[in-house]
Amino acid sequence: MISLTAVKSRFQVLVTRVSRAIVARGLRPESAALLGYGSSQQDVQNAEIETQRLAAQWIMRTAMPPEVAAILLDSGAVDSANGKGGREMHPASRQWAYWLARECTATDMNGALRMPLVESVNSSLKQAIFFDGENIQVMQGSIVSGDSRIGANTYVGFNCHITKARIGRYVSIADNVLVGPGEHRLDRVSTHSIFYDAPYETLTEAACVIQDDVWIGASCIIRRGVTIGTGAVIGANSFVNQDVPPFAIMAGSPARNIGARFDDQTAAKILASKWWELPASEARTLIEQLTQEISS
Repeated sequence: MISLTAVKSRFQVLVTRVSRAIVARGLRPESAALLGYGSSQQDVQNAEIETQRLAAQWIMRTAMPPEVAAILLDSGAVDSANGKGGREMHPASRQWAYWLARECTATDMNGALRMPLVESVNSSLKQAIFFDGENIQVMQGSIVSGDSRIGANTYVGFNCHITKARIGRYVSIADNVLVGPGEHRLDRVSTHSIFYDAPYETLTEAACVIQDDVWIGASCIIRRGVTIGTGAVIGANSFVNQDVPPFAIMAGSPARNIGARFDDQTAAKILASKWWELPASEARTLIEQLTQEISS
């Protein structure tokens, strides 16, 4: 017969292996307390029961492979905390969820959940507070602050970080792109944000705008205070620290204008059409019409 000590030991080994597997799958091990709990056992015990149950279960089902969540969630128990016939997690499962919340997720300055989790987010399947339209896709490993806005038919690649930015429609952002990282004040005795009265607001006070139909290549940095005009292209590994005109092609660190996609007359015609304001099916028709006019 297997002893209770042996069972507990095997369970601990399982939890350790699972935790390593989950982190390896892409959860960012940042120590940000999603649930607002401290690390002590007393803090955990004092947490409000219903909130911790719902939040912990959501984390486990969203951030874990389904088969792992199924093992750790005890769906047959009675919710003794509120005296109802609801379902409660096994205590070991709750402790596991606390670990996930403290060590494996990130939060924005207002405490709202941000990515990354272990899956991509598509606006047709899930909703996020930064979605501003349909057919938006944000890939695995990316972080988008809740005060950002992403327009319809926009794609954000893997492992991007977008902070307090307004991104237009039909934008294509490749992997590993930073949009609007914090800017420290150079006119103060210390640049450290610990001495700011409102650190997040100070670091992000300059607007960061990416207009419509912009293509940003891999591993670019778009500085705060920059506006990238409609139809512009940013070459890979560029650092953009100045405004970009519509349809300009920028590359380098710092990025410089190396050309334009169209002559002035063609660019004006495309801008006047505002095709990006249309749904994809209608935009396709107008784009084909513009293509024929430009080619003739």
